[in-house]
Amino acid sequence: WVVAKVDSIEQVAGKTLDQARPELVAELSKQKLQQALADVHDRLDDSLAKNATFDEAVADQKLSAQTTPALLASGINPEAPAQPDPAVTPVVTAAFQMAEGDPAQLVPVGADGGFAVVALGRVIAAAPRPLAQVRQQVATDVTADRARAAARKLASDILAKVNK
Repeated sequence: WVVAKVDSIEQVAGKTLDQARPELVAELSKQKLQQALADVHDRLDDSLAKNATFDEAVADQKLSAQTTPALLASGINPEAPAQPDPAVTPVVTAAFQMAEGDPAQLVPVGADGGFAVVALGRVIAAAPRPLAQVRQQVATDVTADRARAAARKLASDILAKVNK
């Protein structure tokens, strides 16, 4: 036997369809986007598994390819140094683990299930930058180094005189 006592009853009004519509639309849109993204991911994965090239896989899914400029392993463009885009970091990391001639691969990007298809276009061997590009920076660094050396010598001379 169960004995229960009801203390109070609260009447909570439900939402009308018009009131709930924005929430429902947002939730359904999110679900459909995730499903469409998963479908594209699966089709791309199947294409790449069947040895499709990057261009073939992208064309089959009617996607547009984006090419980055030459990048360093940190994601910085040496021609226009700036803070690298954090969204590109997983792509750059995957690209630097690949070797020239490796097949394209899918790389997860972000926590929302996004991904990128990564393939190497060309690999540029590490080399020093031409002097013409770095001449000003080298001159500035040499001047600063000479100034620091002169300041140290002056400071050590003064310290030697004070300690006598």
